Amino acid sequence: MAKITAVQNAPEAVQTIMTNQDKIAEAWSNYDKELFTSLSAPNIIRNGNGLRLASNQEEYAALMDIFHTAFPDFNVTIDDYVIKDGKSYINWTCTGTNTGEFMGNAPTGKKIVTHGLSVWTFDADGNALQEDAFFDNGELYNQLGYTMSPPEGE
Repeated sequence: MAKITAVQNAPEAVQTIMTNQDKIAEAWSNYDKELFTSLSAPNIIRNGNGLRLASNQEEYAALMDIFHTAFPDFNVTIDDYVIKDGKSYINWTCTGTNTGEFMGNAPTGKKIVTHGLSVWTFDADGNALQEDAFFDNGELYNQLGYTMSPPEGE
């Protein structure tokens, strides 16, 4: 009950970010690119493990396409988050079953559970400007049964 009261008493800007953050997770889970676009700036940036993956809404939507093609039942759950100074710090869990092509590889039929952290930056209106996502790609690949080959010698 204390958490609900704290949410109700939060400043309007924080409440807007909380609402929009939940809707972003919903957009990912429901493969709703239109909803995501309505919650983000045209030049939304997504960095994954320090690499720039998207620099606008179209590129971000293409990332959603990759995951929902590979994992049609892809689902995002927000486990916990903190909002401070226009940013949200989210611990999340993604699940899905690999029934479509992923990174040029045939479907494995295997289920995944991936945990990560995203830092989202929002503008004054609550629109998402940037996501910096961090997760263990190796663990994801292991769950799919992918293996790494050692480099070939010279």
